[in-house]
Amino acid sequence: MQFNQNVTGVPLGGVNVFDRIVPPGATLVSEEDGKFIFPSGGNWVLFLTSPGSIEVSFSAIVA
Repeated sequence: MQFNQNVTGVPLGGVNVFDRIVPPGATLVSEEDGKFIFPSGGNWVLFLTSPGSIEVSFSAIVA
C-alpha cells in the first residue's frame, strides 16, 4: 500500500466501481466478499476526498 499526500485533482481513466459517502464522525464497516477481481498487472485505488468545493483536512483509518 502506498500513500501520497501531494496528489491534486481526481483520478482519470479506469472504472469507478462505487462511491461511499460517510458523514463526519461516523464509522463505515464493509466487506465486499470477493467483489474485486484484478487481472494480471491490474491495480486498485482508494481515493479519499472531502466533499464540496472547500478544501478541509480530515483523517481516516483504512484496514
